Amino acid sequence: MKLILASASPRRRAILRAAGISFSVDPSDIEENIRGSNPRRLVVKLARMKALDVAKRHPGQPVLGADTIVVCAGEMLGKPKNLRDAIRMITLQSGRTQRVYTGTALAAGGRVYTEVAVTRVYARRLDSDRLRRLAGKHMDKAGA
Repeated sequence: MKLILASASPRRRAILRAAGISFSVDPSDIEENIRGSNPRRLVVKLARMKALDVAKRHPGQPVLGADTIVVCAGEMLGKPKNLRDAIRMITLQSGRTQRVYTGTALAAGGRVYTEVAVTRVYARRLDSDRLRRLAGKHMDKAGA
């Protein structure tokens, strides 16, 4: 039985490959701009929704959903809406410590198992040229 990854994220695919896990990819179609004030609960809720959405298309197979949110200076940062938003996010994080919340949900055997990992990350101060270069490369990542 092969794991189904409910994400198009290249990073999530790389993590599973590095762990030697056999999987296929079927990204979820859920709307990701759900609001909430608690990042820990929000990433679990979104990961769970993604896993259950894809599990409907793959009955009997284990499905892994995941979601990440960055919190910096009291602001929750998801994926940027455009390049300007990405530059704003990276500027906000420059020279600061932020928390990265990743929620995972495994839908298997009629149950859903969830977990949250919280990582503190320090981003060194960046000049404006470096900020722009980074923003263009990170449009598909939470917190840019």
